[in-house]
Amino acid sequence: MRLDHRLYNILFGFICFAIAEAGGPFLADMARKSIVMEGINVQSWEYITLRSSHAHFALFSLLQIVIGLTYPLSHASKNIKTMQTIMFTAGTLAMGPLMFVHAQIKPTLDFVFFDYLLGTLLSLHLLALISHIWGIANKKIT
Repeated sequence: MRLDHRLYNILFGFICFAIAEAGGPFLADMARKSIVMEGINVQSWEYITLRSSHAHFALFSLLQIVIGLTYPLSHASKNIKTMQTIMFTAGTLAMGPLMFVHAQIKPTLDFVFFDYLLGTLLSLHLLALISHIWGIANKKIT
C-alpha cells in the first residue's frame, strides 16, 4: 500500500488534535487535585510541563494538518516527503505524549536520556519543517 503523505498528515494531525483537546479537562483535573491535595505550587515542574504538553501537542497537531494541506505545493520528491512525514510525526509525538511522560520525571541536573530524546525528535521536526519550506520555495528537491 502506498503512503499518501498528504492524507496521513491531515488525519494524524486531526486525531492528535482531538486527543490534545479531549485531554485538556483531564490534565486540568490532575493539576487541581495536585494543588488541592498535595499543595503543589502552580509554578511546579509537573504543572508547567503538563500545561506545556497540552498546548504544544495541540499546536504541533495543527501544524501537521497544515503540512498535509501544503504538500501539493512542495516540489520535494516522494522519498523526501516520506522522511518529512516521519520527522513531523516524531516531533508531534515528542510534544504530546512524551512531554506528558516527561512531566512525571523530577527535574535534575544530571544526564537524563529523555531530555536528549525529546531534543532529537524536535530537531528532526525542525529539519522537516525547513526542508518543507525549501520544497515549496524551490523548483525541485531530489
